Amino acid sequence: VAMDIGTREIIWNQKLADSSKAGRVISLGNPVLSGGQIYFASAWNEQRPTGRFQLQLSCVDAATGNVNWREDLSIAASQHFFEGVFGESLTVHDGAIYCTPSTGFVGRFDARDGKMEWMYNYESVDRTHLPVDTLGTAPHIVGDVVVGLPRDTNVMVGLDQHTGEVLWRSSLLLP
Repeated sequence: VAMDIGTREIIWNQKLADSSKAGRVISLGNPVLSGGQIYFASAWNEQRPTGRFQLQLSCVDAATGNVNWREDLSIAASQHFFEGVFGESLTVHDGAIYCTPSTGFVGRFDARDGKMEWMYNYESVDRTHLPVDTLGTAPHIVGDVVVGLPRDTNVMVGLDQHTGEVLWRSSLLLP
């Protein structure tokens, strides 16, 4: 929803996801404004549990709310249903979208069309085995390194910004 700050009138609104197969749609963090565009991610199970879930990245024009693109990915999950882990999951930097939806991968997507450029997979940990269930953040870009700290693992990774190659890993040892 875009709202006029002075009058509080709604200027435009947009669906979180656009799929007839979507059950309960979950927002994967707050939208990100960059270059006059709004980027957001959402996910859902199909109507019946399959061990897969759908991730949709979307880009809308901030001024008009018109959809520029939506890109769907079908992701294999370690659980039989998708719960979702809410928290910031997107970073937009130099024409790329970096996404850590806390579902076993960190990915880089082209901000022009949402097409995946690379994906790094890691072992997702069930939330009952995490010492803290809110630890994690959207990716951070430090030089040419993407620092990923997803909410569904006890490992922080440094990935090459252009290839997704693992540069380093660090276990999070918490008391």
